[in-house]
Amino acid sequence: MFTITPKILEALNAIEPIVAETTLEHEANQDLWMPSDLIPQDHIFDADPPPELAGMLVLNLLTEDGLPYFTQTLCKHLGDEGALYDWIRLWTAEENRHGDAIKMSLRGSLSHEQMRAVELLEFQYARIGFKPNFNNDPFQMFGYVVVQEYATQLSHKGIAQAAGSYDPVLQKLMAKIANEERIHHKVYLRFFEALIEIDPSHAVQALLAAVKQFQMPGHGIANFDDLAKLQSRLDVFGPRQLGTIIKKVWDVLDLGSLSNLTDHADVARANINKRIKALERAAERLANAPKETVHLPFLGRDVTVNV
Repeated sequence: MFTITPKILEALNAIEPIVAETTLEHEANQDLWMPSDLIPQDHIFDADPPPELAGMLVLNLLTEDGLPYFTQTLCKHLGDEGALYDWIRLWTAEENRHGDAIKMSLRGSLSHEQMRAVELLEFQYARIGFKPNFNNDPFQMFGYVVVQEYATQLSHKGIAQAAGSYDPVLQKLMAKIANEERIHHKVYLRFFEALIEIDPSHAVQALLAAVKQFQMPGHGIANFDDLAKLQSRLDVFGPRQLGTIIKKVWDVLDLGSLSNLTDHADVARANINKRIKALERAAERLANAPKETVHLPFLGRDVTVNV
């Protein structure tokens, strides 16, 4: 059974005016693009795309496929009425375009057998679901989404850069999606910043819980680890990017200057900083690691990659 403490409920109610204002601003400046706007009807994708690029696109498609469960999780923690629910519905509608657009590009470049293998992975993900454990704490959920939206932005942006010399249409498509993830990250960061002003100690501890065992949506899918390894070894998304994200969140929220924290929150703040340093060391080790073979089952191919 989901329960929420009166203190947390009070904090969520307190940020409702900020959420309502932010949602109105966001919708007033909304770019109402559709996948069909970015993929011309007569565009022909290469029938034999670079396997690294195809692998990254499949990974990002699977990440976006978690949207129904993600929306369910947001509603579970934030309710189904009020300004927060209004934002959730708008965010869901915008995010829904991402997976549709990526799948359109894959359909144009993969064979029938390859596309069916991708769809089987999607089926598996829909069957097992995405159920992160935020310990019934909306603060932790917000901390996770702040990091996750930024992570997805960098992942999509990396694919756009990789597609630059291969397919300008795909490059533009992934850049558009990445930019929307950037905007969503900034919105959630604004919400989390409001929570910090209300209860800084709880917010810092929640952020630590979110980053300590951070995993992208879809990590339970078969072969997801291989696909994630592909992006990491290509330096599109891995420990270096995750460390950068947490450091930038630290800086924007000015966590180092927070005062009047409880002893537990002060320890949590120190542990967030330690996590950043640990990710920097992991990135250094990865940069110096030997080449590695990654299996892409939907292509039936192995790819040897190195940073």
